[in-house]
Amino acid sequence: MRKVLLAALGWALLGLFLLPATQAWSQATAGTIKGEVVTTDDVPIDGAIIRIESAALMGIRNASSSEAGRFRFPALPAGPYTLTCEKEGYKTLIRRGLVVETGRTVNLKLVMDLPEMGETVEIIDRRPSVDTERTEVGDTISHDFLGELPSDPGSDRLGLAVHRQALMVNLRSTFEPDPSAHFGVGADVYARFSSPMREIVGVFLHKEAWERVTGTGKTDDPADDALRAAVLQAANRAKDVQRRLEKEVNRHLLDQLFGDDLQLPEERRPQRRATVVGLSPTKVYVLLDSPPVDVKVYVRDLEVGLGCPVAVDDDSVRLVNADTDEEIACLGDAVDVEVLCKSRGRDRWELRLARVES
Repeated sequence: MRKVLLAALGWALLGLFLLPATQAWSQATAGTIKGEVVTTDDVPIDGAIIRIESAALMGIRNASSSEAGRFRFPALPAGPYTLTCEKEGYKTLIRRGLVVETGRTVNLKLVMDLPEMGETVEIIDRRPSVDTERTEVGDTISHDFLGELPSDPGSDRLGLAVHRQALMVNLRSTFEPDPSAHFGVGADVYARFSSPMREIVGVFLHKEAWERVTGTGKTDDPADDALRAAVLQAANRAKDVQRRLEKEVNRHLLDQLFGDDLQLPEERRPQRRATVVGLSPTKVYVLLDSPPVDVKVYVRDLEVGLGCPVAVDDDSVRLVNADTDEEIACLGDAVDVEVLCKSRGRDRWELRLARVES
């Protein structure tokens, strides 16, 4: 009896792994562009208009970002594409040189900024596209690779920065009805839901697996479809609430931490050791040693403190003096962070950053 059950389970799992022939044919002849639209504070933007065009495409395709900021363009002919993202109240974002390859998925994280110095941000992609949905060795940053990063005292900060970059560039995981590989194991057994798994999703998924094993499930059941939609909505809502709570907790922690520092005379304020874990044209992202909290240092504030224009290099690895190209800080560097003041009219702290010379 046990052998029969195991055999039935094996055939059921095999069925879950296999994709329909039409989907396999689509993957073999076309590619996909998908991703999310967020603010500079990583908040999803709903209702952004995304447009793609290419010589390989007949006409222009349009999509609108969902409540979770997600969008998707499936079944695209291979070739170079230009993507435009627009939302009232934000700078228009243009991405040129996106290369779609047959059977692969281009994942994008579109960060929209508020208009200050102009209305359009144009980016030309010069790096190879990364397909995070294929499971062949070399296509993704694996857990084993991250686990082998240096952890000795001389290199541990660089390893920490690479870890954080892997998190920052990856798309926010969501639960979706479309079949795709599981984020962790790269398998279609979890076709409907991506990791991390919420409990309600686990319950529903195992219900479907049991129905497949025992043959008790119904096809085209409206009640089951409605339940599936409700599960997806509840699980994604739970993820969003958790993210917002974490952000609020971090904000209150920084207000308490830097608020106490601000009460001290400037010469007695502590310099808090941190690691540079990310760079963007407008911000330096650092992770404090204690408490281990992410902090944003704004380039504009650094320019005032240093008395020179500051820029980030094309690879987002070095922070330099824009006039002399002298390096100010680099990804993985140890830096000291000191509070200057709380910005008036903006809910953010102005900070000073100084590189720690080894």
